[in-house]
Amino acid sequence: MRLNAVVAAFSVFLAIATGQEYAGDVIDTTLPGVPGAEITFWKIQDTNAKDNLTLINYINHGRDGKRLVPANIKRAVVIIHGLNRDPGTYMSNMLSALSQVDDADINTDSVAIVAPYFTNGNDKDTGGYPWIDGLPPGQGSYTSALVWKGSQWSAGGNAQYPYKFKGTISSYTCLDQIVQYFDDKAVFPNLNQIVVAGHSLGGQTVQRYAAIGKQLGTTSPVSYWVGNPNSYVWLSTDRPLSTASCSTYDDYREGYTDFVSYPMTYATDLVASGRAQILANFNSKAINYARGTLDLGDSSSSCAPGTTGANRNERFFNFIKAFPVSCPDPSGRNCDTVDFVASGHDGGAMMASDAGQARLFKDNFSGSGNRAYDFGYPRQQSGDDPFPNPDLNSTAATSNNNTYAGNVTYAGCWSDQSPRTLSYQAYSSDSNTIELCTQTCVDQGYTVAGMEFGSRCYCGNNLGYKATPVIDSSCASACPGNSSEICGGSNRLSLFSNGRPSVNGAPGTPEDVGAFTYLNCYTEASSGRALSGKGSSGSFVDLEYCADFCSAYKYFGTDSVVQEIDFIIECGVDHYGGDLTALNVNSFQQCIDACASNDKCVDVSFTGGACYLSCSDQWRRSGSQVDVVYQLLDRCFIIVRDNYGDQQHLVKLVQLCFDYIIFCGNAENYDDQQHLVELVQFCLDYIIFCDSYDRYGDKEHLVNVDYVAYNSQSFLIECGTDHAGGDLSLLFVGSFYDCIAACAEEPRCLDVALSGSACYLKSSVGAAVQNGVLGAKVFYLDKQRTFDNVNKQPEHDYLNYLDILNLEQ
Repeated sequence: MRLNAVVAAFSVFLAIATGQEYAGDVIDTTLPGVPGAEITFWKIQDTNAKDNLTLINYINHGRDGKRLVPANIKRAVVIIHGLNRDPGTYMSNMLSALSQVDDADINTDSVAIVAPYFTNGNDKDTGGYPWIDGLPPGQGSYTSALVWKGSQWSAGGNAQYPYKFKGTISSYTCLDQIVQYFDDKAVFPNLNQIVVAGHSLGGQTVQRYAAIGKQLGTTSPVSYWVGNPNSYVWLSTDRPLSTASCSTYDDYREGYTDFVSYPMTYATDLVASGRAQILANFNSKAINYARGTLDLGDSSSSCAPGTTGANRNERFFNFIKAFPVSCPDPSGRNCDTVDFVASGHDGGAMMASDAGQARLFKDNFSGSGNRAYDFGYPRQQSGDDPFPNPDLNSTAATSNNNTYAGNVTYAGCWSDQSPRTLSYQAYSSDSNTIELCTQTCVDQGYTVAGMEFGSRCYCGNNLGYKATPVIDSSCASACPGNSSEICGGSNRLSLFSNGRPSVNGAPGTPEDVGAFTYLNCYTEASSGRALSGKGSSGSFVDLEYCADFCSAYKYFGTDSVVQEIDFIIECGVDHYGGDLTALNVNSFQQCIDACASNDKCVDVSFTGGACYLSCSDQWRRSGSQVDVVYQLLDRCFIIVRDNYGDQQHLVKLVQLCFDYIIFCGNAENYDDQQHLVELVQFCLDYIIFCDSYDRYGDKEHLVNVDYVAYNSQSFLIECGTDHAGGDLSLLFVGSFYDCIAACAEEPRCLDVALSGSACYLKSSVGAAVQNGVLGAKVFYLDKQRTFDNVNKQPEHDYLNYLDILNLEQ
């Protein structure tokens, strides 16, 4: 018996002395010390088992402050750090969480915690590993320490140092060897569970490792704790949101199409076998999802995560909707769990929570297969409760069950994008509520109402084809008119509908258009044009128009090339010579579009329905009926005016507004500059201010102009604001300007409100009502008209056209 005891003691000593976690080369590093743990050097074998490499890591000590006794260990947890590569912080958080477990048997004697250090090139500057400057490429890192490029370690990328082994050792190979080491019953005879865990970028690492990680055939069960990752590798080629503006949406790390940014050689056979096999591999694992319900952030460095959700919260719910979680056998090896924790993006809080303690330390600790139910009720989405607590799983999340005007009811939170989910914006108001928006939409004949960004109200009868329902918590903006209500979120709509909202079908190409049959999508010719007969372009073009336009030809084709050009309007001016061609068009804009689509065109003139394209603008001539433009460097402000938010572009926009919208259309009706100034002032106030206020956000960006003058009367523009009472008369007009003009001509009128074509003239300025109308009230009158309740004239007069142009200087 004594001999056996001596042999057993010697075996334990040998395991401690030669354990893989201590057998790597000692690397000079300045990593900070962590109480209760030590920095060790894990021996990693290269893929051909010819040489040994070193992975720097932390491992905890036992309660006596000494190295762990393998026979006492019942659980091994591998915790993966985040983007900052701070394994010491993660080790500290894990030790703190472990100390809070309420089971005396679960402690630092029985739980081994390993925190690998996946170094990259930046860590040499902080002493993470030795480096010598000035050596030839590949020789600066001269030890056996494994070093990765950037964050390639998070996706199984191959280490770049030691240079001799560049491109051969994956970070996932390191995890495989750590898992296999702890699964060795000769060394750890009492080990019951292995956990691979990570938070933030570490959570991404674990989820991607679970997807393509090899089937290691371990004796001990392995579970994967995925805490608040910013994104998930998607296990199919589709996405819940639009991919139109993100050509790299399926590149690895987000999908499996391309491995340029994250090259690796790990599991290439599985990847080559296809998504179905990857999904099957993933579904064979026990995934413990840890979702911080207050973590609504986004730290994406590419467009790809945005195709799966707006933020970390939405991406999680979209992921488990696309790839359902399950727990077919709670005591088995592939039982998923979903835990909700009232925490933000805080790894320490997630680990120390009841859910974190259960998944990291307690589940199956004794090897009996015991497992805690899902944490966090009420649940938030159908299918998010794979291992439900029978005492709580009937608890439902709070939902809006009210019925509003027009029998509309809550239809969920939906995405908004381009094209918009609801195309008509009824108003933007600081008084917005569900009641106001739904009533406004119903009154205007719509069956669907949507609130967004808190203050905005949209209406429609069908949803845009890209509209997608998302988790309700993505709509979290309080209604400014009633803070107890929710009015959407950032690019997210709280929808209310009479019946289930209908989503429009995606646009497509019909098989036949008139006498033509669709063939395929072709590239343009490398020189010249693929179809050289004749052409037309403009916003009026559709397939039917093109089929008719090309009816004498065998083929017609359409494209959507955007010309990066700008045009200056020259009213009444033509240019001699340079004629290219003449077209018959319906408008001046179509004439401009035709020039934009012709590589040689630099000038157009339009008279009647005749559009003349020219390749020269050298000589000018005047003519009262001729409009002329010539090509410059950027795109046309007429079309994209709402895309500019700074003063310089607004100044140019006012110039264009003056030249094109007003001057060209009305020059002959006015014989002095003052009338033109008043019209430009109105153009700026109404066309820009009312139409674009929400895009610019504050009046400073709008050059502090919110007044309009007519016939010596000044009006304060109030977009979306009506005033109660004081009705004088009702007129039907063609524009807001006509409504203001009518008020200026009526001696008793102090206020106007325009709703559609209905213009209400009012004799008083009552209480403000935010109902989406276009409003304007008199604030300055000529000396012949005085009213007691008129607002005082402001200290500054409104800016006139010349003042605005001077801002360019």
